[in-house]
Formats: sequence, C-alpha cells, structure tokens
Amino acid sequence: MNEFIFIKGIRFNRASVDGMFGSDSEKVWNDGRAEVIAAEAKAAVRTAIRKQVGDTETILGTTADVTQLNAAAILAFIASIKTGDSFAKFRTTFMGTIESLVPPTEGADVYTQAQGFLQGVQSGDIILTAALKGLPEVIADMAGRSTGVATILAQAKAGVK
Repeated sequence: MNEFIFIKGIRFNRASVDGMFGSDSEKVWNDGRAEVIAAEAKAAVRTAIRKQVGDTETILGTTADVTQLNAAAILAFIASIKTGDSFAKFRTTFMGTIESLVPPTEGADVYTQAQGFLQGVQSGDIILTAALKGLPEVIADMAGRSTGVATILAQAKAGVK
C-alpha cells in the first residue's frame, strides 16, 4: 500500500518518517495517518454534498437568502417593538413589515409558509443541519470562525500581515 502523511505541507512515506524521527516515528506516523484519513473522509462528505445537494456557490446563495430573512425578521422585530404599545399592535406591525420585505407566494401567506416549514421539521421531512450537529457544535463553529475572520480583519485593518 502506498500510504503517506504530510508534515508542514510536505508529503512523506513511512520509510522517510522512520529515518527522520527515530524513536518518535511511530507516533508521528500514526498522528499523520489519522490526519490524512480525517481529511479524506471530510473530502468524501464534501464531494457527496456537491454532487447531491449543490456546489459551494449554490449553498452560499441559499445561506445568503436565509441570512437576509433572519436580518429582515430581526429588524422587523426591532421596529415593531418601538411602535407597538400592545401585543396586537406589535404583531400587526411585525407581520406587515415581514410581508412587505418578503412577499407571500401564490396562495400562501407568511403564517402558512412558516407553519408548513415547522411541520416539516417536526415530522422529520426537513432536517436542519444545526439540529443534526447539535447546538454546542454549531455555537463552537460560529464562535471559532467568527473570531478567526475578525482577527484577520483586525490585523489587516492595523496593517499587520
């Protein structure tokens, strides 16, 4: 079998690792193989997603759509709080804002669309990736990626590379 690992981006075979790392070679090799196997598994999952669901740009487009719906709902909520001195007034303002930002489709008002989606989730016909991953993993992913991107942006803003 032609197995390999990567060390600092350079590909090594078993004999090279044995020659370079001596008594530590078994651990270096096993750690490296575990990383290669994990990367291959991740690549296989991503290939399946790309083939069966959509390419990166398509999924990014869907993500942008959902993000815009979330932003619209939050902004409608904020605007409705300011104008609503009763729940009925709040609800009317909120739903009016939502429906003006995201008009209902043929024969389906926003309530009907929302209820249909939620029923799909409850029945298992719609599976949310966040539910599959679990809240702790989703929050950790969000925090890690947000912090990583923010750090890079802050460094760029400060002129650091």
